[in-house]
Amino acid sequence: MSVWQPRERCPDIGPLLVVDADPERYRFSVHYYAQERLAYPPTIEEWQKRTHHDVVFNAGLFRENFAYLGLLLKEGHSLGSRRHTTWQGLFVAEPAEPATRPRARVLDLTVDLFNESAPSYREAAQSLMLLDRPEPFGFDQQANWPIKTLVAETHHGTYLYSRVSDWSACTESGNVS
Repeated sequence: MSVWQPRERCPDIGPLLVVDADPERYRFSVHYYAQERLAYPPTIEEWQKRTHHDVVFNAGLFRENFAYLGLLLKEGHSLGSRRHTTWQGLFVAEPAEPATRPRARVLDLTVDLFNESAPSYREAAQSLMLLDRPEPFGFDQQANWPIKTLVAETHHGTYLYSRVSDWSACTESGNVS
């Protein structure tokens, strides 16, 4: 785990937390307040107390009524959401047949197949944003999208999770290198 303190270079930006998680050492699980029969969505701190997980993060986007936007699976079952047709990022974990697949992956649905009616992974969260495969991460300043959580698969098969309020405030082009 690393924390970047931008301070002088980016005084309006809080610290950036990066966690490099090896899926062979950690288990990933999806939690959704409605599925756990809670009256309201807990804060990140409340989720951490409830689950006792080392790391907890918000995995996606939600409607005003807190319904998840995109595909969300727990233990191989949909939590009431459906695949969003234009969103191409899908974080999957805990394979249905562990010996045949990596423990976790970031899928690009433009090239990777995923059948939600017979999922090959038990946990999944679809996202709007996806990193380009070999190119650097681009931030669309015109769209004014604040990036809260970034999930990236490394060449070594580990996963980086980071949290930042606005990448573009620290770079002229909005690209992170």
